[in-house]
Amino acid sequence: MSEQHILTDPYALEKELRKVQALLKLEQQEDLEQFKIKSAKTTIAERQHRGLTWYPVKITKEEIGFGGKLVLELERPASQNSLHLFQVGRNAALFGNIPNRAGSDRPTLNGVITAVRRNKILLATNKEDLPIGSTKASWALI
Repeated sequence: MSEQHILTDPYALEKELRKVQALLKLEQQEDLEQFKIKSAKTTIAERQHRGLTWYPVKITKEEIGFGGKLVLELERPASQNSLHLFQVGRNAALFGNIPNRAGSDRPTLNGVITAVRRNKILLATNKEDLPIGSTKASWALI
């Protein structure tokens, strides 16, 4: 006959699940930190090769989406047909590279990918318009 494990604490299962949840959250935070460290040390070319970056990117269309927020259609050159890891529902950031501007002074747009095609992505941003001076920028999608 098999033994049945009888819980004496009615909250033991809940406590165990909370413990596992905390450990998973810790693991997720560590993974994110390792990703940031690894990403900071890689070149744009390496990031492109891994499918993590599109550079250069051209803004081909601007629309106003839900809540008056900016939705951008981004396109990479047709010559860059390599596979990428961008997916619908994922967060992404668009960085503008403007000559003579420091890293913290460069335009940045954060958003969520709403559509992905071979060389095009729709990015729903949290802004109402493009940053000032962004027309002179060459853009990178990360």
